[in-house]
Amino acid sequence: MGINPVFAIVLSSIGGFIVLGPLMLLLRVTSISRFLSESYMAGKAPLYSFAAFWLGGTERAIATTLMIFAPEQLALFIGGWTAAKIAAGWSRLQGAEYTVGHLTALIGSAWSFAIAIGIGAWANPDSVRVFLATTK
Repeated sequence: MGINPVFAIVLSSIGGFIVLGPLMLLLRVTSISRFLSESYMAGKAPLYSFAAFWLGGTERAIATTLMIFAPEQLALFIGGWTAAKIAAGWSRLQGAEYTVGHLTALIGSAWSFAIAIGIGAWANPDSVRVFLATTK
């Protein structure tokens, strides 16, 4: 084992939130959507929110836990979680501005899962072999 699993889960959940806030802001501000860029530049949208903390933190905590203890289940969780996010409202709004917003959220989820997988692999280096074997 690498780092302590409890520390890994906390680091992934809270540390990921702290790291992803500025990265998502940069992504939104530099996106092709004038609507998103203007909203964030004008300070109309928060850098951090409790909803993002709980949603992203839960996402990373579960993904990190699975990477450490059940890496063969991680790909299934990622697919199901992403489907649940889509069903919960990513696709309800229409128009060019919202399309960029949906794609931005998808990129944020990919970054979130990358953090969880990386920290989970740090906690249990053997999990990488198992995870890669199940994703073939």
